Amino acid sequence: MQLPDGSEILNKAEVARRLGVTERHIEHLIRARRIPHLRLGAKALRFVWADVVRAFTVPCPSTFRPLS
Repeated sequence: MQLPDGSEILNKAEVARRLGVTERHIEHLIRARRIPHLRLGAKALRFVWADVVRAFTVPCPSTFRPLS
């Protein structure tokens, strides 16, 4: 599925496949607030692929240490 701007909308299995990880790992990333997602109802999750990629290219604040 795509948004009008061309962004791809993926489900958990599709994101896991593209990242080369398990769906269980995606669940861990969600709980750790490391991967942006949209919750549609009680169980349905969707991910904007561009946001997922951006989440892994920007350093995590908890692990970022400035060079001194």
